[in-house]
Amino acid sequence: MRPLGAHKGPPALARTESAHPSQPAAADVVLLTDFGTADWYAATMKGVIRSIAPRAGLIDLTHEIAPGNIDQAGFVLAQAAPYFPAGTVFCVVVDPGVGTARRPLACHDGERFFVAPDNGVLSGVARAAGANWRCHEASNPQWRRADVSATFHGRDVFAPVSAWLTRIPDLALCGPPVEHAILLPEEIPEPTGLNSWRGRVLHVDRFGNAITSFHRQWPPFNDASHPVKAARTRIELVNGRLRGIHPTYADVAPGEPLAYWGSAGYLEIAVNLGNAAESLGIRPADPVLISVAY
Repeated sequence: MRPLGAHKGPPALARTESAHPSQPAAADVVLLTDFGTADWYAATMKGVIRSIAPRAGLIDLTHEIAPGNIDQAGFVLAQAAPYFPAGTVFCVVVDPGVGTARRPLACHDGERFFVAPDNGVLSGVARAAGANWRCHEASNPQWRRADVSATFHGRDVFAPVSAWLTRIPDLALCGPPVEHAILLPEEIPEPTGLNSWRGRVLHVDRFGNAITSFHRQWPPFNDASHPVKAARTRIELVNGRLRGIHPTYADVAPGEPLAYWGSAGYLEIAVNLGNAAESLGIRPADPVLISVAY
């Protein structure tokens, strides 16, 4: 990954503030964690952020990521991030490797900042940014709490770094450049035969809709909205089969399953006025097979 500048280490905070005066109105910090809301963890991070950047806006993307599920967190982040304005700071804490040698990162996609562990959770936004992606290690001791817990880097590392970036939006001050952050494999359906492919369920939303790894811009499907091709598409799930790709939920009767192109461009499985995950026994990572009869 491309570094930002050639700075070899973080300068002292006193010098950075004089060289980069605080912004008159701090940017938003968007929180994405697997902490849930039953405990104090997410709220504690907000307290740390507000203590450093009182003017920072705080937005909860979600705290309901399955515990330690890096894939799910990365997918959710990649869907939401493009719709936030330049200067937004995403604080991502899904960190099963907390306390180990894994690095904390501060990255930039050309418009927005991302603060997260180096575990691949930023893979989707990194690919979307392409050559604009820049990444530094968030190691500046001036930009973290003095007493860093081995189990709560969200509070002691990621929240403080996120807060400081809203005040001093200079990635180089976080720490040295990182050239090779962890990048998870891209989700590309694999061919299984003539006009057939295997993908998987990427995410199940709160409605029970299953979002698959088949995207309408992927070459074999970039014209999949064509009525003939859509009608000839066959979809095989772990516990059922579907025929055709429909424009809307109302194209099938209430209680009936269907496939359609969702708002993010991915093929989704739903039940009209129902819950596909419950009705069809669908879970994240389940295989999905697609074939098109010409």
